[in-house]
Amino acid sequence: MILGHHTLDFWTNICVCHSLIVHDNQQGGPSLYQGTSPDEVALLDAARQLGFTFVRRSLTSIVLNMRGHTVTYDILNVMDFTSDRGRMSVIARAPDGRWLGCGWVVYGGCVGGGYVLYVVGVSTRHLPLPSPSPHPPLSQIPSDTIRLYCKGSDIRVLERLRSDTDPDLLADTNRNLHLFATRGLRTLLLGTRVLTAEEFADWDARYQEAAADLDNRDSRIAALAEEVEQELELVGATAIEDKLQVCVLGGGVGGGGSCVCVCVCVCVGRRCGLGLCVYV
Repeated sequence: MILGHHTLDFWTNICVCHSLIVHDNQQGGPSLYQGTSPDEVALLDAARQLGFTFVRRSLTSIVLNMRGHTVTYDILNVMDFTSDRGRMSVIARAPDGRWLGCGWVVYGGCVGGGYVLYVVGVSTRHLPLPSPSPHPPLSQIPSDTIRLYCKGSDIRVLERLRSDTDPDLLADTNRNLHLFATRGLRTLLLGTRVLTAEEFADWDARYQEAAADLDNRDSRIAALAEEVEQELELVGATAIEDKLQVCVLGGGVGGGGSCVCVCVCVCVGRRCGLGLCVYV
C-alpha cells in the first residue's frame, strides 16, 4: 500500500509539473503532447504507458487520468523553468490527500518518441513502515491540500531538500545520478512540499503584489520563488537518453560514405562528466 502511494506521488509530479499542451492526433491513436521541451514529452509519454495520463489543461486547472480515475488539480501558481533557475515549480490544489507519501519507484526502459526513460530509486528500506491503517478513510482525507511540485536539475533540487532527508537516500540518489551522468543521460530530480492554507495565502498575496510591480517584477518574483521552493521532500529521479540516429556504414552519397565517431564531453544539469557519441 505504501509503495503504491509513493508511485502515485511520483507520477503525479510528472503529470502536473510541466508546460505541455494536448493536441488531437489527426491520424488516430493517442493524443499528442506538444511543447518546447522534448524531455517533458518523453516523460508524459512514459507516464501514459504506465496508466498516468495528462488529459487536458485550462487556464486554471489540469485534468489527469490516474489508472482509470479522472482527477482535476486547480493550478494556483506556475514558476517557469529558466536556465538561471534550473527548475520549474507548480503550486496546485490537489484532489487527493496529504497522506500520499514521497519516495522512489523503480521502472526502466520506457521507450517512445526517440527517447529512453530510466526511473530508478531506493529500496523499500527507505520507505516508512506502514501503520495498522496506512491512510485514513476517504471521508477524512482533506480535499483542498495545496502542494508545490518541483522538478529540475539535480544540483538545484538537492540544495532545496529538507534538512531531515534520509542520508542513506541521499547517498543512493547521488550514486544513481553519477551512474546516469557517466552514461550520458539527462537527469531530473523531483520534489514536493505541502503548504498550509495560511502559508499559501500569505505567500500568494506577496506574489500577486510582486507580479504587478512594473519596476522590480522579475527580481521580486525570483525572490518569492526561492522562498517557497524550500524544504522539499525528495520524490524521485529520471534520466533520459537521447536516441541518436544510427550510423550506417557505407550509407553516404553514392554508397561510398564513411562514419566517424566523435566523443564530446558536455555538461548537462550542471553535472560534468557526461559523454555523448555523435556520428558525423
